[in-house]
Amino acid sequence: MTSLTDPRHRADTLSFFTAALQNFEDEHLLFSVLCSVSDPDPTPPTPPPPHSETKPVERLIILDSSFNPPTAAHAQMVLSAVEDYYDPTATETTAVGPGHARTDTQGGPIPAGAKGSARILLLLSVQNADKAPKPASFPQRLCMMYLFAKDLQRTLPPGLRVDVALGSHPYFHSKSEVIAREKEYDAREQIFLAGYDTLIRIFNPKYYTSETMQNVLGPFFERARLRVTLRGGADWGGEGEQWGYMAELGAGGIERVGGRKEWLDRIDVVENKGAVVSSTLARAAVERGDARELGEQLGEGVKGWILGEGLYNDKEP
Repeated sequence: MTSLTDPRHRADTLSFFTAALQNFEDEHLLFSVLCSVSDPDPTPPTPPPPHSETKPVERLIILDSSFNPPTAAHAQMVLSAVEDYYDPTATETTAVGPGHARTDTQGGPIPAGAKGSARILLLLSVQNADKAPKPASFPQRLCMMYLFAKDLQRTLPPGLRVDVALGSHPYFHSKSEVIAREKEYDAREQIFLAGYDTLIRIFNPKYYTSETMQNVLGPFFERARLRVTLRGGADWGGEGEQWGYMAELGAGGIERVGGRKEWLDRIDVVENKGAVVSSTLARAAVERGDARELGEQLGEGVKGWILGEGLYNDKEP
């Protein structure tokens, strides 16, 4: 069980992430790994090992979310990506320097479908942290990310490391660039996990006013893949409608909005095979006191933290 039931244990965890967030803001950092999780044991967080003790990997699997709270849907996105990209027998790669993509032995990016070594990065992007974001503060979200990482470790292959990090950029392409410059991460390829709603925003021309979409997204797709999970429920239409959007992009739609057709080769689309799960539904289950629904929406560690801290019980939006 990864639930932190001891109030003192919870207080230490919250204090750790509160101090980490304050340091992030005080130092005006763009990106920072706060802790690493390599086992499911319910121990307090500690700073990550020095860069000299880490090894580069072929793929960095990045889950960038508001984590308000992290849910079973987030977990499924990570586990599905690990199943498709991670080979537990693979050896680490040789670093070539920050910001430079590696190539395989024949040259070029990693072939689609190839598996290799990997690490997982849980990334929370914070802006205007002094405005007390609701319904859960950033330190509380970081605590839930930590417990989410512990929950993941109960299912992940042994030795697959999960990092909890903060970033200050709002868009995927800028986050990717900052991460690529970090000595901490020297992966051959970044894998950004996203939902269908995020894909819609990425190819919306209204977000590209000062620079063209090709100038912004071109470097992103050179170093990264986008793994898109179709959305369940009725809010975004059925899967047929979502697949239809992908077909439209492939039939010239991506060029019409300012993109390049070859980018589609860097997008992997996967179906949502589970029940409808979302952070909104999880928060609603807490407000109703619906323990059964909450158990379906959240992992044990995250659920225990929310109940122990009394999160999401008020009716504020």
